[in-house]
Amino acid sequence: MIFTRFLSIAVVSLGVPLMSAGAAASAESPSNSLPEYRFEVGQEFVYFGSSEMTYDGGTFQTLSRSQFFVIAQNSDGTWELLVRNARLFEQIRKNEDLAKAKAKMKKTLEKSDDQSVVRTFGRFRIDRHGRMHGLPAMAEVYAKVSHILVGLPQSWEEAEHGWTVVDTSLGESLVSRRSESNVVTETVIKTLVQSSQNAVFEIEEDFTTTFDVESRLPRQIMAKTVQNYAPKGESTTTVELVGVKKHPIEWATMCAEETAKCDDVIQQHGKILEERNLDPAQLNEQLQQSRETLERLANRLKTDELKAAMLDQVVKWKQEQEHEVQSTTERAAMIGTKSISWKTTDLDGNEISVADFQGKVVVMDFWYRGCGWCIVAMPQVKEIAEHFRDQPVAVLGMNTDERLENAKFVIEKLDLKYPNLKAEAIAEEYKLQGFPSLLILDQKGTIRDVHIGYSQTLKDNVIRSVEKLLNAPP
Repeated sequence: MIFTRFLSIAVVSLGVPLMSAGAAASAESPSNSLPEYRFEVGQEFVYFGSSEMTYDGGTFQTLSRSQFFVIAQNSDGTWELLVRNARLFEQIRKNEDLAKAKAKMKKTLEKSDDQSVVRTFGRFRIDRHGRMHGLPAMAEVYAKVSHILVGLPQSWEEAEHGWTVVDTSLGESLVSRRSESNVVTETVIKTLVQSSQNAVFEIEEDFTTTFDVESRLPRQIMAKTVQNYAPKGESTTTVELVGVKKHPIEWATMCAEETAKCDDVIQQHGKILEERNLDPAQLNEQLQQSRETLERLANRLKTDELKAAMLDQVVKWKQEQEHEVQSTTERAAMIGTKSISWKTTDLDGNEISVADFQGKVVVMDFWYRGCGWCIVAMPQVKEIAEHFRDQPVAVLGMNTDERLENAKFVIEKLDLKYPNLKAEAIAEEYKLQGFPSLLILDQKGTIRDVHIGYSQTLKDNVIRSVEKLLNAPP
């Protein structure tokens, strides 16, 4: 089974007034004894990461390069940062030379046009304690920004007893504490990663950050992950600061202005993807126009670093366009048709059929344990179920795992209160191609909406669809 997504990597408008590039922050300076970030407008810093996961058949090798650019400081003392990430993943068999394979991967990572390299871009806001806002989820998935620019203690009490930073883009809780260090110019921070994905995939994940108190940047991050669900294995990751330089203030000012222009185009592209009423031909035309608009803009940009990131985005949009149109074609073919008349059982063996929900709006979330995006989406599905708890709406988990224990494990770990049914054959009857898939039936059993893949706005989109059906005349 595969899973797909409807999610645009977008530059995010944060709505915070910018100070002039050279202005000082208005935030009160904390005690120098506590570690804190002190970015400079125009600053660029680069991290290189290498991760190896060993398993019975060989090694999963991941290399990454993350560039950060400080383009402005806000009136509240926070900074505006851009992150551009390149990531390459390969499976190396036991009989292959690991060192040679890794050297080859490094050369591939440096190529700007190699399509095997996953490139993401995002804009976010960060304060002196490392609390972030506005980072797109997919940028966080690949760049792991919150694992590089780790959250720092905001007070002496936190420094002494530990602190927790919640990463809302992926639903992670990063539980940190300071560790003893014999080096006066560094602070060592140990962080435990807690998330629904880690619980479901039986992952133990932690990392240690060495924060340089002179440069006020993390110098090295060492991570260890043990996964006890397929593929079982253990991974080690090293991320190191490999370069810092300063661009002129004029560069930062220009980059901020050009980023705002790109912001408009990318946000419009995201709105096109979220539009539920476009037919495939209209979607194809509008995505084509959006891509051509960004390409023209990118070629006029004077900031080379931003230009490269936007041209990466153009390539990404071109690659995704066919998939998005195909998904919309499949969705359009389903909407307005009568649902199949399925019968199944819940996980305890009780018989249930779609006819049992006649007169109710039905929300069916198709998922399985091995689908990472299914697990990420589940907290939103839980909120949908809670939102409609006392209304004529049935929220159903439609599990397609072959092994019953896998479904029950997820339900227990995530504390799912809504009913979950055995649905492997039902998914095939609906001819679903991607996971997670969410189908909405009206009170008469007609398919009225389909959501394929993960979206940060899934909950809001589904609630709007359901409320429209609830308010429709009989």
